[in-house]
Amino acid sequence: MRVCVLAMYTCALCSSSRAHVKMIPDCVSGKKANDVIRRQSAELDRLRSSDLQIENIALRTQLMEIAQDFRLKRERFLDQEVLLSELNHEVKSLARDKDILQERCIELERKYKKAKAASREFEKLIDLAEPCSSNAAESPSLLDRSRKKHLISPSRKLENGSTDSLQMCLENTQIEIEDLRARLEKEINISKSLHDDLDLNRKLVLERDEQLNDLTTKLRAAELKCQQTEDHLSRTSTDLALERARCDELTLSLQESEALLTQTRSDCLSYALENQRLAEEVREANQQIVSYRAKLEAQGADLIATKKTLRALQREKGSPVSLTNTGIIGEK
Repeated sequence: MRVCVLAMYTCALCSSSRAHVKMIPDCVSGKKANDVIRRQSAELDRLRSSDLQIENIALRTQLMEIAQDFRLKRERFLDQEVLLSELNHEVKSLARDKDILQERCIELERKYKKAKAASREFEKLIDLAEPCSSNAAESPSLLDRSRKKHLISPSRKLENGSTDSLQMCLENTQIEIEDLRARLEKEINISKSLHDDLDLNRKLVLERDEQLNDLTTKLRAAELKCQQTEDHLSRTSTDLALERARCDELTLSLQESEALLTQTRSDCLSYALENQRLAEEVREANQQIVSYRAKLEAQGADLIATKKTLRALQREKGSPVSLTNTGIIGEK
């Protein structure tokens, strides 16, 4: 707006200086025009530079804040990624330990089943041995009893030896079963604790995933905001370039106006010199007119004196004298 007013004022000043060259003095019009143009140019440059500086400072501050926020969020994102990778490694190690414990539990269950099957077989053997001993106890006579005793004694010895060995095997099997039960309970407790740790780590991983998603969303928002700021900065740079081009055009128009004003001043000077020359010629013409009037007045006085002289001569001589011979008419 100020630039338009300045341009209109400059055009009006040029037109008025052209139309009223003889009415405005040269020194006054030139000084006023130069002062007005200088003040308007200084004010325009000051306003433009102040607005651009304020806008650039605000944009730089905003861009620095966005860049700092972006760096902080990226650092947090990298830290969360490192922590997530560590948690994933721990989860994998816990899953590996879980698989190992499951294999151990399966092996212990297999051993327990084998021991249980062996104890069942031993119980069956004991059940089979009890009827034989009861049948041997029901012998009717001493002869039969001695014969049977004589005949069965080697087999009974073998049976007693096998019974003792089976009893020892059963005791060993029961001890091994108790040991396996204790180990199995211990492995089950360890597995439960590992399951609890795994659930806790899964919860932590889920929480970290949620935090990571939040940080990713914030990072995307920050990137979008940074992109918008860059777009705004590019648009501002484009507007600044357009404003600079407009200022250059106005500078050229001001230069043209100054050139036109200089031409007008030179025209005013030439017109002033012409006026001075014409005034000098008028003064000289007036002086010539005055001198001519003085000469005419002198010639009129001479003519009057000559007429008087002629009249006096006519009176004295009594004869009219021709005016054509005297040359008075030619002097007129």
